[in-house]
This record gives sequence, structure tokens and C-alpha cells, in this order.
Amino acid sequence: MDTLGGMTVFLRLPVMLGLLGLSALAADMTPWGGWNIRDVSAKEYGARWPFTVDKGMLGCKDSAVVFRAIPRKGVHQEYAVNGIARGRRLAGAPQRDVFSIVQDAGAAKKSVAPIIEDGLKLCK
Repeated sequence: MDTLGGMTVFLRLPVMLGLLGLSALAADMTPWGGWNIRDVSAKEYGARWPFTVDKGMLGCKDSAVVFRAIPRKGVHQEYAVNGIARGRRLAGAPQRDVFSIVQDAGAAKKSVAPIIEDGLKLCK
């Protein structure tokens, strides 16, 4: 048995496992592969920010706009923002009602129109 050959196998295994871990991490950092995404925050939008969470990621693909909430604590959750996204089951992602995280504005909810408009720009 070639010791050097055996060491090579043992050295490759941690590298391969590390790469698998990095790809899993990268998959967790984006809503879905191939989507155009960007970070968004309450600070950026000011009074127009509709969500109860302070930041997240906005994504668009084929005119479907999705918001991934980044809560202070807990699990990231994806929300279909526009009708196109709500009408599709996107990449197996659980669909949640975006209005469950939209702030109240009196008798109604705040508008998500600025988020939809900016999300659609990502598709261009």
C-alpha cells in the first residue's frame, strides 16, 4: 500500500467535505440558485419600509418577487411578495403570507409596492 497515496485520499476527504459545507452555506445565503438578489433594509427604505423585520434579501426571477426575512433571532423565512410569486411553488420553498410580516398602517397594512418595484428591477 502506498502511504503517500493513502495520505492523498485522507487529505482529499476533508477538502471535499469542506467544499460540500461551503456549497450548503452558499445555498442558504440565497433564496434560490440563479435568482438575482440584493440585501434590503429598513434603514435604506425609511418610512416606506413595510416589514416588521429590519432587513432581508430581495430576489427576482421571471417576474416573481420574493423576500427572505433575516430576523434578529431564528430561522430565515421566504415570502412570495407579488402575485406571480404567490401563484407559483418556487424551488420547493415554503410559501408564507408576506402580509404576516407587514406593519399595520391604521386600518390597513403598509404597502409593499416599493418592494415589488425594486424587486422587479432585479429581473431586468
